[in-house]
Amino acid sequence: MKSSAPRAGVPGLSLVCGLGSVVVALGFDVVFMKYPAGWLGYLWYLTTVASFGGGAFVAARSTLPAARRAALGILLGVGALYGALDIALAMFLQHQTFSGALFGGVLGAAIACISVNAGFTRGRPKAPLPEEH
Repeated sequence: MKSSAPRAGVPGLSLVCGLGSVVVALGFDVVFMKYPAGWLGYLWYLTTVASFGGGAFVAARSTLPAARRAALGILLGVGALYGALDIALAMFLQHQTFSGALFGGVLGAAIACISVNAGFTRGRPKAPLPEEH
């Protein structure tokens, strides 16, 4: 009798981790958009890097080797989605024009995708060393 539980290590967890990262990063965006820019901009960078890098790290640790390429593609797509949502958030909360919000959205998507790549690379389990005979 086969178990109906999903297999461990499928790339679906990368979607969950990626969407969780988007929720965390957008939550911090709402907080940081209410205060004037300055040193808080660096804190915004840090929260974006931490949420997407951490999500990618967890996804890489729990994904089977055969599904890693699909998982990385899903995470990079979610990073691009974050950029689009960041544009909408800036237009809604700060009443910016599209061209004004575009810079922040592209910057957010770039930071998210670079962080995803770094977190996924660091989270990949290393191959065991060959045994010497």
